[in-house]
Amino acid sequence: MRQDLIRLAAVRAGQLRRQAGIADHLPVCAIDMATQLGIEVRLVDMGRLEGTYWPGEPPIIALGAHRPAGRRAFTCAHELGHHMFGHGNRVDELAPMSAADRAKPDEEVLADAFAAMLLMPQSLIKGAFAQRGWAVGDATAEQVYVVACWFGVSYDALATQMGSMFGLVNRTTLSALRKAQPQSIRQRLAGQACDGLIWTDEQWPSGHPIDVEVGDLVRLPQGVCVEGRGVSLLDEADGSSFVKAHAAGLDRAFLPGSEWACFIRIQPRSYVGRADYRHLDECEEEPD
Repeated sequence: MRQDLIRLAAVRAGQLRRQAGIADHLPVCAIDMATQLGIEVRLVDMGRLEGTYWPGEPPIIALGAHRPAGRRAFTCAHELGHHMFGHGNRVDELAPMSAADRAKPDEEVLADAFAAMLLMPQSLIKGAFAQRGWAVGDATAEQVYVVACWFGVSYDALATQMGSMFGLVNRTTLSALRKAQPQSIRQRLAGQACDGLIWTDEQWPSGHPIDVEVGDLVRLPQGVCVEGRGVSLLDEADGSSFVKAHAAGLDRAFLPGSEWACFIRIQPRSYVGRADYRHLDECEEEPD
């Protein structure tokens, strides 16, 4: 029965990606997709709750403003699943997908599976590792972290999807990945302690936005230039440029002499308000 729900979720997630015109090789921003579908997404101080969904005119998804960005992405996709399957009002306190999911109501299992398949389909995981020249079955914690940044999801969510859902890594590798702490991974990658690290590598597709929060450290390939006032250069070494986000807004990263360019979308940490306005420059006022 659970496998039937997962298959149904995978089919619907694939259909939605195609309907939205998302290329097979590109990740999805769940907040952007929900907004494009006419759903009002809000970031709210919700205490211990992860998210809620209310059908209506317009439908509304509310996300916990103080939750980590990767967690909010999965929660938004989960609530979007409730919307797509017509589940009605929902108030969710989510937990990672595991064997305990068997005790969840079918609608919650379906929404979880939909979120996972929308954000991290198997083909996209395999492709992300392959284009970087990495063997997915031998994935290291650092490699999983880099790919998770590309997907816009948490390290734990991607490791779980790779192991428990798709069996792309064996139990021994999955156990090792789960023991790794994201804070330690960030320090190894950046060479310094940091609360948030977004790792943008040479395989990041042109035009795909780089979403960060104020205070995050952002790794860009060396030689990439940034236009705007939201980030400042910290260091350049070993093929990397590290910048730090210090103000909300839209900056532009580009590689001189090539067609590669992306927006860096910076939102305040723990931002509360409509998601449409999360990247407004601090000098701008949120519309009434």
